[in-house]
Amino acid sequence: MASLSVLARPGPPLDPSRARGLREGYASAAGADTGRLARDLGRHLQEAVAPDETLREAPRWVSESLGIPVAIVLTHDGVMEEVFAWPADGTVAAHLGPLLPGVPEEGTVLARALQERRSVHVPVVGAGPSFFDGAGRPSQLRSVAAVPLRATGGTVGVLVLHSPVPAAVGPGLVAALEEVAVPLGLVVSNARLRQVVSAMQSEQEGARLREELLAALSHDMQTPLAVLLGSVKALQQFDDLAPKHRAGLYEGMARRGTQLQRLVDQFLDYSRLEAGRPIEARPSSTDVGAAIAQLENDLGWRRPLELAVPSDLPPAFVDPDRLNQVLANLISNALKFSPVGSPISVNARADDDVVQIVVEDRGRGMSPIELEEAFLKFHRGSGAGDTPGTGLGLYVSRAVIEAQGGQLTAESQLGRGSRFTLVLPRRPPGE
Repeated sequence: MASLSVLARPGPPLDPSRARGLREGYASAAGADTGRLARDLGRHLQEAVAPDETLREAPRWVSESLGIPVAIVLTHDGVMEEVFAWPADGTVAAHLGPLLPGVPEEGTVLARALQERRSVHVPVVGAGPSFFDGAGRPSQLRSVAAVPLRATGGTVGVLVLHSPVPAAVGPGLVAALEEVAVPLGLVVSNARLRQVVSAMQSEQEGARLREELLAALSHDMQTPLAVLLGSVKALQQFDDLAPKHRAGLYEGMARRGTQLQRLVDQFLDYSRLEAGRPIEARPSSTDVGAAIAQLENDLGWRRPLELAVPSDLPPAFVDPDRLNQVLANLISNALKFSPVGSPISVNARADDDVVQIVVEDRGRGMSPIELEEAFLKFHRGSGAGDTPGTGLGLYVSRAVIEAQGGQLTAESQLGRGSRFTLVLPRRPPGE
């Protein structure tokens, strides 16, 4: 189960005299204190924030109530998978931790509790079956009881009470443990049900996101594909096209082919990131000014760009194709999300160790919350509307730049536009 902060509160400890009665096995005290412990635990479970948090807190609560170490051993199909104990580094946890997951050896205390689905009480360890296996007994485990945690469908774990003092675990404590095991079994069952439901929801959410991604990718590909197909048909049907018109068709086809290639590359990068594989990049000394000028040729037909690039701008140590990919994405975003006719500026300058490129627009901008989420995958912002896009551009772009030792940051104000800053290394790492 995932590690979560403990928010549930421990119940009130039992009165010391009554706890002592339980340990010594007095029948009258056992009945009274067992009922109180079960009631307190029931209230505690009702106040708990979540079942998995309760499992982590329950050993401490029961241990403090009974005044003796407690552990919960979770099992699945007879295999012990996880231990929750109080003290957290106590004997049972220390003994079982390195051996999990594992199956208890036949005839041992834990094996019998799991297989027979009943309490196994060994007042003095050494006079009865061993605890986990025959290879050795924990030196600090001299008295023990194991009570199965039962739920619908079978046994889900074992509740263990133990002590370094022989005969310290008496019949009264075993009775108390059996009372506590009933609600705890339900807690384990509920926690596992939550895990199953959560996994199903995650799978459904993943399927929904994949469908949305494919739909967005398909939508983005439709326009360049339509242009490409239309241009091909025109070239096929009209043999007498003027050289000027023919050249224009070829130029448009090349432009749309480049657009399709960028979409495919972005999708492949996203797939690599999701699979935990590194982004592929081959950094080299790259003329940043030439890369920006090339993008003006590729994208400037949509709207003129305002460039401020010094003629003596030094090269950056980045993959030129990757730099082109990221700059194209930033400029395309600026064109998408700013009014027709408003300026798009691209400025570059160099410091001692880096080259900075700033892409700025005068669009609607982003709120502080939108700005925080701008680099998340599938995030498109409240102003995206029907504007085409997969919501992966900034997510992939940041990963591409960071893989080469650079940075990509954003600033924005609603109604005033957005500014994206690329910081690129000038030299290889270590130089």
